[in-house]
Amino acid sequence: MDDQSLWTLIHAAWRAILPAYEPLFERFAAERGLGTRGLGWLLAALTFEPESITPERLQVRGPYTAADAYLKELLTSYRVPNRTASPICSGGWYRPCWTRRHRRIRGCFVRVTASCLS
Repeated sequence: MDDQSLWTLIHAAWRAILPAYEPLFERFAAERGLGTRGLGWLLAALTFEPESITPERLQVRGPYTAADAYLKELLTSYRVPNRTASPICSGGWYRPCWTRRHRRIRGCFVRVTASCLS
């Protein structure tokens, strides 16, 4: 299968699940006080584990977004008030700062979504 055919299938699948997925995503994020961007970052972290999530790593996924823009998004999503309040905990960015609660939320979302869409 060529790339164009693959992307056509991916887009068709996304359009098919979006009416069920989007309200679920928004409700799930709101109920847990994360907002959609915060939940999105938790899910994006799956891509990078066991490494921590950093603006530079995010640029691998979205190379046309400046590292400073990703930094601002991460700081805002996790309510770090300013750049001097370091989001770095022990050993790296963001991931080490996430609590067991964040990991449970992420796992719960994956299960709820799988159940809803099956």
